[in-house]
Amino acid sequence: MVARELARVCRPSGTFTLCNWTREGKIGRLFALMGRYLPPPPAFASSPALWGDEAHVRGLFADLDIELSFEARAVEIPFASPEHYVAHFEEHYGPTIKARAALEPQGTWERLRGEWLELTGEHFRSGERGGRVVQDYLVIVGRRGPASPAS
Repeated sequence: MVARELARVCRPSGTFTLCNWTREGKIGRLFALMGRYLPPPPAFASSPALWGDEAHVRGLFADLDIELSFEARAVEIPFASPEHYVAHFEEHYGPTIKARAALEPQGTWERLRGEWLELTGEHFRSGERGGRVVQDYLVIVGRRGPASPAS
């Protein structure tokens, strides 16, 4: 549905660009972690991380007049420590705010938070520039073909 709408609104010879977290990267893994603790999404919903999977996106656009190119990238977000990162995002990031609100009353938030902290530690780098959390994403550029000549 989204792919068809992107193709529909893109003018002939036009382009669009998408940046999506990958399933294997920090945010995709966080969504998977939260999914183990939270109720499943509705049947019509799919993981946003699928948009960070090249094969999945190619399949969505397979029958559309869109040429796709992909580039894997990473962003380094400065934080003093994994604990600072987690504390910031549990207060300011919608999905984790909602997860906390749902799981604290059940007594499972701290367990999820501990796993999240461990996951963040796997993506934490420190060095001359200080601490940073590395998050992978996929840049997708779509190009629509030129307009067909009128017959």
